[in-house]
Amino acid sequence: MARFPEIPPETFRRSVVLVSPKGEVFEGAEAVFRSLAETPGHRWPLAAYRRVPCFAAASEAAHHFQEAGARIHEKQKKVPADAARLNLTLRETERALLIPEGLPNRPWYRHAIYAPGQYTGYAAVVIPGVNEAIDKKDAERTEQQIAALAAALSRAAKVLESYR
Repeated sequence: MARFPEIPPETFRRSVVLVSPKGEVFEGAEAVFRSLAETPGHRWPLAAYRRVPCFAAASEAAHHFQEAGARIHEKQKKVPADAARLNLTLRETERALLIPEGLPNRPWYRHAIYAPGQYTGYAAVVIPGVNEAIDKKDAERTEQQIAALAAALSRAAKVLESYR
């Protein structure tokens, strides 16, 4: 932080930060993808971040959720006096990952992160809405499901951050 006094310390506490040789400052998922792009064979995430509709929003939401999860995990290491309130926050976080309208063709499954696959019987599929839309080669549904995933991750991160 001392090398970059123009960047507020809160920025470093809140997120991954990358400062380019030109002095450009990048945060969050974009910083991670730009850093990866310096390694041969790992440029595709940055290209997707820049070009695939909704990918940047979903990546930033996932990064935000991961950071909020890491902070709450630190709080869990010391059992708080109000453990019931922490448990309530964790339950509300799980509920925030539900997609209100459900998954396409199966509205009774509403979880954005996992559900039984549409064609796998009871075998779980991770990020089912997005993966099944990609499998169907349905670009419009893929974009819609990525947006639904990003919204769910953002809601969940906000719930985690509400715990003080």
